[in-house]
Amino acid sequence: MSVVGFDTETYRFGPGDLTPKVVCASFWGPGETHVQGNGVADHIRPYVRAALRGGVVGANVAYDLACCAAAWPDLIPAIYDALHGERVHDISIRETLRLLGTGGNPEFEKGRKTDRSQAGLAKRHLDRVLGGKDGGGWRTRYDELDGKPAADYPEAAYVYALEDARAAYDVYQAQEKWAALFATESLHVFAAFQLYLSTAEGLLVDAERLAELEEHYLALLEPSCFPLLYEQGVIIPPEKPRPIVAVRHTKDCPHRGKMPRCACPRTPQRVHEEGCKKRACSCPPKLTKGDPDEHVRMAIVQARIVEVCERFGLPVKKTETGKVATGKEVLAELYGLDDLLASYRERAALVKLKTSYFPQLHWPPGLENPAAERVHPKYNALMKTSRVSSSGNRKGKPAYYPSVNIQQADPRIREVYVAPPGQVMVSCDFSSIDLVCFAQTLLGIYGESVLAEQINAGINPHTKLGSSLAYREVPEFRELLGSTLVDPFLGFLSLKPGTPEVLPTYTLRGKPASFFKYWRTGAKPIGLGFPGGLGPRTMVSFAAGYGMHLTIKKATEYREIWREEYPFAARYLKEWVPQQVYKRTTNAEGERRALHEYESPLGTRRRGCTYTQCANGNALQTPAAEGMKLAMCLVGEACHNPELESELLDCRIAANMHDELLVLIPDDERKHERAMEISRLMVAGQRIVTPDVRVEAEPVIMRRWDKNAEAVFDEAGRLTVWEEKGRD
Repeated sequence: MSVVGFDTETYRFGPGDLTPKVVCASFWGPGETHVQGNGVADHIRPYVRAALRGGVVGANVAYDLACCAAAWPDLIPAIYDALHGERVHDISIRETLRLLGTGGNPEFEKGRKTDRSQAGLAKRHLDRVLGGKDGGGWRTRYDELDGKPAADYPEAAYVYALEDARAAYDVYQAQEKWAALFATESLHVFAAFQLYLSTAEGLLVDAERLAELEEHYLALLEPSCFPLLYEQGVIIPPEKPRPIVAVRHTKDCPHRGKMPRCACPRTPQRVHEEGCKKRACSCPPKLTKGDPDEHVRMAIVQARIVEVCERFGLPVKKTETGKVATGKEVLAELYGLDDLLASYRERAALVKLKTSYFPQLHWPPGLENPAAERVHPKYNALMKTSRVSSSGNRKGKPAYYPSVNIQQADPRIREVYVAPPGQVMVSCDFSSIDLVCFAQTLLGIYGESVLAEQINAGINPHTKLGSSLAYREVPEFRELLGSTLVDPFLGFLSLKPGTPEVLPTYTLRGKPASFFKYWRTGAKPIGLGFPGGLGPRTMVSFAAGYGMHLTIKKATEYREIWREEYPFAARYLKEWVPQQVYKRTTNAEGERRALHEYESPLGTRRRGCTYTQCANGNALQTPAAEGMKLAMCLVGEACHNPELESELLDCRIAANMHDELLVLIPDDERKHERAMEISRLMVAGQRIVTPDVRVEAEPVIMRRWDKNAEAVFDEAGRLTVWEEKGRD
C-alpha cells in the first residue's frame, strides 16, 4: 500500500479536552479517496488502521493521531508501529527540514514570514487556495454531524474534509524532490506526537499557592523596592492602563463588528464587565498585555545600555529596525555591569510575572479570573537547532485553553504545578549534556578528546576547569597547594565544604560566595561559551549573566587556559568549523560574510549558519536535541504502548524542558523502580547519539515542581519523595 493523505474532523477542543471526539476521517491517495463518518459504531477505526499499515501524511498529524488514540485505545500499538516504521509523515515538519537544508530560515524565506500551515504549503507548492479558514462555515461545526454517515453530510462539509487530505497528499508529493533532506523526519514526527500527548495531559495548578505567589511578587513592584529607577526618571506614572483580557470574535459570530452597545465603559471588542447581559457569544478570549502600574521610559534604558557597552568595549546589539535591543537576553548579558540596568532587569522580570506568567495561569487569561485547573503547554517539535520549543497564550491571539511557555517558566513560580492526588512527579534531567555532546563530536572528528576522558572518569568538567582557572589566577591558592603538594584539582575539591582564611573572599550577584563556588561558577560560561564559538568580546557579556565581571583582556587569558585544558576543542574551532563554509555572501550593510553548514549525527542538514551557529549547533545543541527526542520517545512509548508491558504503562509525560522530562507516576511502592526506568530509557536514547561518552540522568521524586528538589533515598537505598521544607 502507498501513503495516503489523512485528516480528521473533531469536536472543538478546549480546557480539559485536547483530544476531542473524532467525527470523521478523510483519506486521499491511490484507490483511497473517501470520507468516513461515525454513523456506525467504530466505523472509522478499521480505515485508520489500514491507512497506518500503508502510511499516512497530514499537517499537524500528531493531533489527528492523538485523537484517534483517545477514541480507540486499541489503535495505540498500530500508531507506534507506524511511527517506528517511518510510515507517518507531516508536511509541516518536512517543510522545516527543507528550509533548513537549503539554506533557508524556517521562520523567514525571502524576507517574508513562512507559512507552514496546510493552507500556506498548498499555496506555495501547489498554487492552490484551500476552502478558506472557516471551510464554508463547517470548520468548527462538525459536532453537528456526529453520528451520521459521511454519505449524508452536506456537500460543503464533505468537500472541506476531503480537501484537507488531498492537500496533504499533493504537498507531500511536491516535497519529494527534496527527499534527501528528510532523513530525520520520522524522529521529529515521533517527537511531535509525544509532545502533543504531553500538551493534552497538562499540568495541575495549585490555586492556593498561586494566590500566595501573586500576592508576594506583585507586592515587590512597589516603588520603594526600586528607588534607583524612580530617582533616575526611568519610571513615570501610566497614562492609560489597558485591560488584560479581550475577545476576538470568530467569522460566524453574529456579534463580530457589531457588538451591541451597553453601559460598560469599554469598546465593543473588549470583554464586557461581569453581569452584562449583552455579552452573549462564546468566542474564545485573547490575552493582551496591559501596562504595568508604571510607564517605563525606554529611551533612558537604551542610552544606559549604549553607555555600558562602550565602557566595557562590548557591541551594542540592535533590533531588526535598528533600535538598541533591550530584551532579556541583552539584560542578562549586561547583568552585574551596571546597577541601574540590574535594577531594571529585576523589575522587568516581576512585570513579566504580572503581565504574562500570572495571567496565563488563570482561565480565561487575566488576574481577575479564577485560577486554571490545568495548563497545557504548546510545543514546536522542530526549531533551527532541532530543539523543541514551547509557547503559551500570546498577545492578540485567541486562547482556546490555558497554556504557558513551560520551558521558560520562571523558577519562582514553578511550585504552582503539583501532581494530581495519588501521583507524584519525577523530574529527570541529563547532567552536562551539552559537554557530553561536545566530547562525542571531538571523538568523532579526531578520535580522542580530553573532555571525553574527564567525563568518562566521572570528573565534572566545570569543576576541573574551575580548578585550573583558580590555580592560574589566585597566588594564595597556589601557595596553599604548594605547601601540601596536592594536585590542583584534588585540592580544589577539598575546598568544597568551606574556604580557608588564607584564600580571598568573593561575591556572586551581590551575595557572598565560597572560593569553590565562585570559581566553579566562573568556569561555566568559559566551558560552555568558547566551545560554541564565542570570542572574548562576547564572553564578557556572556559571563556577566553568571555574575562574573571580566574584561576583554581577562576573557582572552581565560580562553588560552581553556585551550590548554582542551587542545582538541581548540582545533575544532580553528580547523574544522572554518572548513564548513559553503557560500560567501554580502549582507545589507555591504559586509562580506561566510555561510556555514553542518549535518547532525542522525542526518539533519542545516545550511546558512554563522560561524558561531555552526560551532554550537554541530557540536552541542543539535546532538543534545536529537538525543533528548530519542529519550522522550522511548519514555513516552513506555507510558502509552501496552504491548511493551513497561513499568511505566499509564504514567504520563507532563512537560519537556530541553534536557529534562517531568513525568507523572503513581504514588505507590514502585516509585523507585519507575523513576529508575525513566532514567534508564533517557540514557538509552541519548547514547544513540553519544555512544562513547558517559551519560547520566538523575531522577528526583517530588509532589510539586521545585527547583530546589534533590534526590532522596530511604534506609534501603531506594529513591523516595523529596519533601519541600518550611511548608505543610
